[in-house]
Amino acid sequence: MEYLEIKSEDSVGVKIIDEQHRNIADVVNQMHQSILKLDKKQSVKNLIELLELLENHFETEESMMKGSGFPGYISHKLEHDRFYRQILTATDNYKKGNESFGLEQLKGIKRWFFNHIEINDKKCGKFFVEKGIN
Repeated sequence: MEYLEIKSEDSVGVKIIDEQHRNIADVVNQMHQSILKLDKKQSVKNLIELLELLENHFETEESMMKGSGFPGYISHKLEHDRFYRQILTATDNYKKGNESFGLEQLKGIKRWFFNHIEINDKKCGKFFVEKGIN
């Protein structure tokens, strides 16, 4: 069983967004394994890859929101920005040895990820599908 498993009920109904969510989950699962193995070098690589995926994913969603006139754009973007900065700061601190990064931090990522899908991304997905974007 994967640490972060995307199920059918987690779909937002937009192919590219659902695909990106699965890619993010894959990296979080790889990170889980590297943390269990106490492989800091691999954990850092996973965190950097997660940052890249998040940046691309957030840009995709934000572009779609702006292009479709999604009314919750500003608050959704702020949520993206806060989370991205949090992961960026944690990555920088971990690389410098100023902070640990382990299962507790990973649990926070998992919680944020599913809360964000349920509370924000599903609203976007519903709006996009109604606009014919899927």
